[in-house]
Amino acid sequence: YPPEAKKYLRRALLQHDYGIGNPVDTPFNYRMAMTETAKKLPMYSPEMVGILEKMSDWHETNGSAREYVQTLDTLFEALTDDNVKNLEDKQRHKCATSCLKAAQKLAEYHLKTNEDKAFFYYTWIVDNSVRPLNLHGQTPKIGLQPWASVRQVGVAFDQLGTLYSNKRQFDHALPAFARALEMLEQDKDLDPIERKQHETVLYFNMGQCFSQ
Repeated sequence: YPPEAKKYLRRALLQHDYGIGNPVDTPFNYRMAMTETAKKLPMYSPEMVGILEKMSDWHETNGSAREYVQTLDTLFEALTDDNVKNLEDKQRHKCATSCLKAAQKLAEYHLKTNEDKAFFYYTWIVDNSVRPLNLHGQTPKIGLQPWASVRQVGVAFDQLGTLYSNKRQFDHALPAFARALEMLEQDKDLDPIERKQHETVLYFNMGQCFSQ
């Protein structure tokens, strides 16, 4: 971090993480840290991403919905910059992981207020996480990019199925629910009882689609 950025970031972190200082000044200190860092580093740099992630956490915790979404929007735009594709694999993967998290948070937020925006982010998650594996002419199974998790992608498929169902587009909802079920089967860390509950809901949703 540039020296001036460190000064503001240190204040923000002390206020945010340890309650030292005036919490009212925390957003200002994060913004100033970001401004000073942006003079030396690109928006998608690890330093800028770290500041934006902490800022979004702050706004979410303190109930500042507008600032929360604006910060996540800025983070998402930074991490989808075309220049990210030119980074070395390790840094590009880190950017992709952070971008998926931002997209998921934006999708969850917009799910309550704007289904079209939620649909955009859930579709983006799927498009940027899934790589089909063609197994000797059999039905292609889903493979994931190294930066994606089965639970994250499973949630996206599940929500897309629901959004399609809400629009009565059942021919699109069914395969989305089926893919969510496939992701559920791959989620080895899920509690067995919770897995069974999710399976029941997914099969019920698929049955509803067939009955329409």
